[in-house]
Amino acid sequence: AQFRERMQLDICLRSITAKVLPTRLGGMNSLDALFGSISPETTLAWLEENKVLENVLGRDSHEQVIKRSVKILKFLATHHRLQASHIDLLWNVAVGQHEGLVRIVYEALADLAQVLNEEHLDAVYKHVSTKELSAYRDFDLQFIRNFTVNAVKARNTPIEGREGKEEREKERAEHDAKWYGLELFWKITENNNIDNDIRVASSIYLAQILASPDFYPQLPVHLNRCAKSISSSASLAGVLPALRLIEIIIRQQPEHSTNNNKIVLR
Repeated sequence: AQFRERMQLDICLRSITAKVLPTRLGGMNSLDALFGSISPETTLAWLEENKVLENVLGRDSHEQVIKRSVKILKFLATHHRLQASHIDLLWNVAVGQHEGLVRIVYEALADLAQVLNEEHLDAVYKHVSTKELSAYRDFDLQFIRNFTVNAVKARNTPIEGREGKEEREKERAEHDAKWYGLELFWKITENNNIDNDIRVASSIYLAQILASPDFYPQLPVHLNRCAKSISSSASLAGVLPALRLIEIIIRQQPEHSTNNNKIVLR
């Protein structure tokens, strides 16, 4: 049975490494179909031995190949075999490339964030946060919003095998300081040297995130930051970003919010 499984995987490999795009895509589709029928141990060993991701995620990778690579990355992540170097491979595909390709890599990383552990989430965010604040564009901010939402959800999901309430609370407490893109959005919103459209977009994305139940602990934190910014500002220009963020936060709050989520300013 193992010999037959390896033969099936090797046939996929020949297609995946072909120069003709339709053949490569066919190989990726065949591999995806095999994930559920071949033992994970065999597949994992084959992926590593043949450096499949290294073959798939090269500088000349086609957009459709990149999209299909997410299933391989998720497979490795769910079986605890994903490496930080795999994250780097996916990120590097987009470096210096046109916006269309960057968006595809962003979508792949945001999707992947749902199954990543803390180490790999940090690896992605390290790449994200290396830009100068003035260099972010709206599509960058969209990605940071989506990644942040998925990353915090992944962080709040109990690790398999840790079913006790005490263990879950301990795990969550250990990671409470990590809210990924929230601080970045706040810095952009408050920075008068950044294009106003980007600042407004940042305010909107920040408010959208804070409207999610996973981020309720950060809602009063950011409202208090707004209050302090208003009280310490000596000009209308300095007050407007905080007022705008408060307005957007209020508009973004779900109608079904209850007294359990009261906002307290200090």
